[in-house]
Amino acid sequence: MSQVHRVGVVVHPGRPAVELGKQLAGWADEHGIQLRALASERGAIGEEVPAVEPDEFARGLDLVVALGGDGTLLRALGMVLTEQVPALGVNAGRLGFLAEVEPHGLGDALDAVWEGRYQVERRTTLAARVIVDGQAVAEDLAVNDVVLEKAARERLAAVAVSLGDGGPFARYAADGIMVASPTGSTAYSFSAGGPIVSPRLDALLLTPMNWCAWRCCPTTR
Repeated sequence: MSQVHRVGVVVHPGRPAVELGKQLAGWADEHGIQLRALASERGAIGEEVPAVEPDEFARGLDLVVALGGDGTLLRALGMVLTEQVPALGVNAGRLGFLAEVEPHGLGDALDAVWEGRYQVERRTTLAARVIVDGQAVAEDLAVNDVVLEKAARERLAAVAVSLGDGGPFARYAADGIMVASPTGSTAYSFSAGGPIVSPRLDALLLTPMNWCAWRCCPTTR
């Protein structure tokens, strides 16, 4: 008997993802599975599907299905991370680097999940903590990346990077530095010129940033 009874759904507002949502809703109804949507996406997969706020979304879920691109999947992962809910990404976007399933394979993938023919892959995530005068003033978890940005616009930031044992690794002079997980390599890190790597790789990506080059330098001839 399937161990999947409660499924959360995160949907990109584009038409392809909404059509996939209707297919998912029909499959869930046939198998007696309870669906849950986000309050901001109420009605996207059916008016009868309960919708909750993000802080209530992950509670008690057996699976979350992301219908959209990589951004949709990363958004879904961010909401279920602390509850360790497995996620299934269905590519209804452009890049779809992280998604395991293409739209035409949604039905087969859902049947495989129902029959227990799947495996869960663990991915690297990031834990960020801000320490001021020896005190932790903020901390959070991230699926894709953490960005350290300068406060003064007219000056570069001097950033020293050390390894876990405290040993020095590198120094940067830049507008900021981004630390990305392999899962997040296709997000902001890629936009900043970082490499795309397999999400199965055990690594962290360091990408120095130049805001001026991105945002305000005019093109001249």
